[in-house]
Amino acid sequence: MKKDKSVFTEKIRSLLRETMTQEGMGLLNNDIIQLPEIWDRPSSSTAKYHKREDGSVQTIAEHTYEMLEAAIIPHESPRFELLGIPGSRIKKEGRKEVKRQLRSTAIDMVCASIVLHDTLKYGPENIDLLLPMDHGGDDGKASAIKRKHTTTKHPKLIADFVSRRRTLYADHYTETQTDMIIEALRFHAGKWSPDAGKFFTFRTKSPLTFFLHFLDMMSAGNKIKLVGG
Repeated sequence: MKKDKSVFTEKIRSLLRETMTQEGMGLLNNDIIQLPEIWDRPSSSTAKYHKREDGSVQTIAEHTYEMLEAAIIPHESPRFELLGIPGSRIKKEGRKEVKRQLRSTAIDMVCASIVLHDTLKYGPENIDLLLPMDHGGDDGKASAIKRKHTTTKHPKLIADFVSRRRTLYADHYTETQTDMIIEALRFHAGKWSPDAGKFFTFRTKSPLTFFLHFLDMMSAGNKIKLVGG
């Protein structure tokens, strides 16, 4: 993750260092450097969602950190098998042992999905990769850094980005695990996702997909309250 002015990007880095495996963190960093630097951009360009009590709008970094905290901290004792992700048994044997066992592929999948899900919310930096934007005019031709509005196409954009890089994922994830990450990104907006279709349902999706959507909606609605945050 590139340097920027947001305190929340530092909090994200710290939490990921404590939680992810070295391999998972390295793969995620390789993704991040290919994506636009939009961590300080508003999560909602219209200020309709992601509003705090004082009326201000979360940055993408704040939104992402909030989701990470909500996902990881409550699960220091339960098992991530509840999400249909194998290989993450976490025992109640003290915080040190818990932290050691948290460093698993399952946790990497959850963290990667959360960190990546809104990274193309303002579209890609390379305008040649743009899908038709939600807003017309010059804004549709601008880079992600300068674009004024978010795009509802971002779930498809980021899922397609990871899909194109799936050979890199093979060094750390199985094919099934990579498919789960891509699906979670593609449908994290639920029925509003571009690829959802008329009869979309979470019943046919991985639990990870619903988990990411649930966290996203809870944060967008200001329903996640962090202790001391």
